[in-house]
Amino acid sequence: MTTPDRDDATTAGAIGLVAYLLADAAHHMFGHAAACVVLGGRLQSLTSIHVACSVTGAAVDLAGPAANLIVGVGAWLLAIPVRRPLVRLFLLLCAGFNLLWLEGQLIFSAATHQDDWDQLIQMLKPQEAMRWGLVLFGASAYLLTVRALGMALRSYASPRPARLGRLMAIAYVAGGIAALATGLRDPGDVHALIYQAGPQALILPIGILFVRSKSTPPAADPIRFSREWVILAGLLLAASMIWLGPGIA
Repeated sequence: MTTPDRDDATTAGAIGLVAYLLADAAHHMFGHAAACVVLGGRLQSLTSIHVACSVTGAAVDLAGPAANLIVGVGAWLLAIPVRRPLVRLFLLLCAGFNLLWLEGQLIFSAATHQDDWDQLIQMLKPQEAMRWGLVLFGASAYLLTVRALGMALRSYASPRPARLGRLMAIAYVAGGIAALATGLRDPGDVHALIYQAGPQALILPIGILFVRSKSTPPAADPIRFSREWVILAGLLLAASMIWLGPGIA
C-alpha cells in the first residue's frame, strides 16, 4: 500500500517534467519569440535553448526572463488555495523552475557580461557597481525562492522530511532528462548540449535539490500513479524533441 513517503516516482517525474518544459516554453516561446513577433521582427529560429530574431535589443532579450517571472508568480498564486496534491505539486514546481531560472540566469548574465541581461546592464551607471549589485540581488532572490518553496511544500515533508527531498530530486532529474533529450537534436550538436542545454537544465534550477522543510502535519496525500500525467508528460516531451529539438524556423 502506498504511504505518504513512498509517492509514485513515475507520476512525480511526469509532473516535474511538465513543469520544467513549461518553464522552457515560457522563456523561449512566450518570452523571446513572442517579443520578436510583437516588435515586428522575423523569427529566424526557435529551439529549446536559443531564439534568433531579425530584431535585437534589450526588449527581446528581457522578454524571456519577464515571461519566467509572470508564469512563476502566477503559478505560485494559483497554488495557494489548491489542496489536491498532484496539482499543487505541479504548480509549485512550475513556480520553482521559472523563478530559479530567472534568478540563476540573472546571476550568470551579470557576472559574465553575456546572455539576456547584458544589454540592460550596459545601460546602467555606474556599470560595475550595478552589475555586482544585480549579482547580489539575484543570489539573494535565489536563496529566498528555495526557502519559500520549502515552506510552501512543507506538507510534502510529512511524515518524514526525506519525502520532500525525494520528490524534489525526482522532479529535478526529470527536468534534466527532458532538456538533454531535446538538446540532443539541436543543430548545435554536442556543443549546444554541453554548453547550453546542460547548464540550462542542471545548473539554473539546481536549487530545487536544496528545497527542504521540517515535517509538518497534516501530510499531503500520497502521489499516486496518474495515467493522465504520464501521458501528458510523454506527449510534451515528444513534441519538444520533434519540434523544438531541431528548431522551428
